[in-house]
Amino acid sequence: MLAVVAITTTGCFKKVSLDCRYNLRPYFQAESGGETVLGENTIAYAFAADTTQWTVASYDDALNGVLTSKTTGEKRTDAMAYAEQQDQTVVLQLTATPATIVVVDTKNHLYAWRMTEVAENLPDLYVSVTWRPWSTKIQYIEGPWRMNNEAYVAPEQTN
Repeated sequence: MLAVVAITTTGCFKKVSLDCRYNLRPYFQAESGGETVLGENTIAYAFAADTTQWTVASYDDALNGVLTSKTTGEKRTDAMAYAEQQDQTVVLQLTATPATIVVVDTKNHLYAWRMTEVAENLPDLYVSVTWRPWSTKIQYIEGPWRMNNEAYVAPEQTN
């Protein structure tokens, strides 16, 4: 009887961890249908937050790691992680779930955010985002990303 109890409870003592390296690779596409190349000058923040309750209100907020409550307007700056692009990736250490990831292309004044669930004992997660400054939409959804291009200015029409 003691052996049965020992065997059935062995799995209960496994170490469970929420400590995941979020490996983000930014890409850049200068024109519609153009070549997609590795992006530059990308920074990112990770928050223990749910995007149904929190949002990024502006480029300046994204740049400075600020989330805004959708219901109260409260601002928060308590990111669990911050990282700058090193070589080809931006690596954030996630220690809570859900996590809201805020990514900023500082060269072209673009930003995006998304929510992700962190699975227990997942050491690495590999994700990409593609910056498209040519997009005529100031806000749009691309896959799981909420993309923002507040700096977009429509070309002047000549008559």
